Amino acid sequence: LNKGTAHILKWSPCGDYLLTATESGSFFIWETHNWTFKEFRHSKMVDAVWIAAHNVLLASFEGRSSLQQIRFSQEAPSLNLHLMQVALPGIGSPEAAESSASASAGGGGLCWDEVNDNLVVTCRSGETGKAVTKVLGSGAIAASPDRLFEKQGAGPFRLAWNEKEQKLAVSLGASVAVYGIKCVPVVSATLQAFIEL
Repeated sequence: LNKGTAHILKWSPCGDYLLTATESGSFFIWETHNWTFKEFRHSKMVDAVWIAAHNVLLASFEGRSSLQQIRFSQEAPSLNLHLMQVALPGIGSPEAAESSASASAGGGGLCWDEVNDNLVVTCRSGETGKAVTKVLGSGAIAASPDRLFEKQGAGPFRLAWNEKEQKLAVSLGASVAVYGIKCVPVVSATLQAFIEL
């Protein structure tokens, strides 16, 4: 299994697959029946989440304002995969983001409480530089999208998946975007809330 130092390790919920990603930008999808793999070269992967019900993996990469969808087209242990971009509405293009990429750097962590629909976010305060942890209840997450704006910036994005509500949280430095996700026929994201921390 030695393919370089992995900085990301993510088991699929079914246990049939393992994602490993290296600092150099390679990532590997392993099927765990025979331990064979498929290798991909990309920019450095920042984070990834599995969408169990649809056998899909969503990943964020440095310098990208979109996500990468990795969809399994057959049952395990098949490594027949399709890769496609997933646009994130409300986040500017990589070209527009070049001047402000540092603003989104250093994104914190995200974690869903699926029982109560709370989102815990950690990040660095833009004003003080100190670490901030906030719990966002469902009221904050359901913020009206009429005040949403185009956030300029490319990855790194941290990701958190809420399987129960089919929602994806994406960290954008000192703010979080929450998307409703549809997986059929392909993954698409609809911006539901934008929260400044």
